[in-house]
Amino acid sequence: MKKTLMLFALIVVGSLNVFAQRVTMNSNRMTANERQAIAQIQQLDQEVRTKIARGLERDILNTTEAVRLLNEYQRIEQRERQYLSNGKLTSRETRNLIKDLENLSRRITFTNRPQGPGGVVRR
Repeated sequence: MKKTLMLFALIVVGSLNVFAQRVTMNSNRMTANERQAIAQIQQLDQEVRTKIARGLERDILNTTEAVRLLNEYQRIEQRERQYLSNGKLTSRETRNLIKDLENLSRRITFTNRPQGPGGVVRR
């Protein structure tokens, strides 16, 4: 099951390259602020993917928790694609994506403090 989950995680990571390429193709129509917002979103995307992968590699996340986190991440990614379907992000869309990615990232922060089921810090 763990190998299946890792394969699933790799597929998710691979699908993000399509998002990055699409944004790059449209970057000539974007303002500097829009490009900065996209860069921040892409950085948060990478951070979330890395944390989930590390959690799986180190057995900090159990399979159920990792699947739940990946599913939530995919919902955010799907919203990114919907928002970018017209080639631009509004300030509200940008704020929503950043907020959702930051919240997801915070929930998978690994520390030495006592943790809940699956190694996810409960706040």
